[in-house]
Amino acid sequence: MASGEWKGERKSCTKEWKVASGEWKGERELCAKEWKVASGEWKVESAKPAKRFEDLIAWQKARELVRDIYRLTRGATFRQDPSLVDQLRRAAVSSMTNIAEGFERHSRTDFAHFLNIAGASAGEVRSQLYVVEDCELASASVAGELRNRTEEVGRVIGGLRAAVLRRRDETGK
Repeated sequence: MASGEWKGERKSCTKEWKVASGEWKGERELCAKEWKVASGEWKVESAKPAKRFEDLIAWQKARELVRDIYRLTRGATFRQDPSLVDQLRRAAVSSMTNIAEGFERHSRTDFAHFLNIAGASAGEVRSQLYVVEDCELASASVAGELRNRTEEVGRVIGGLRAAVLRRRDETGK
């Protein structure tokens, strides 16, 4: 940040709830410092760079989603449509795996590309969850909860992608 831009500081916190199959599992608070710059925007303090893809919140959330999709599709109602089960699982795994693969490329441009694919796969999962609901393979509340969580995964991936591209543009790497 260039000198003279600093206009103020605040602490921003959000609460996360870890939910699996409708059960409350716990919560944690995520906090970051933000600075107000001359343009009036609030900029978030950069976190320490992740050393492993497992450190990325986007990957962690995608992993939790994969677990929940597998739990859901083990149910008896899904036995009637193995191709939907396969497609839903593959899309969820694709989202998680593309985050990891992009991270391991060690190129911001490649990482952003793979994050784009991961976000699209999350969108595919969300769409397939409408099929699950419409075909009454799961209740509207279960399918809706998973869609909301899938949408959150997509938002986190999108935020990470924007940060990766911003950092690439700032550093030229």
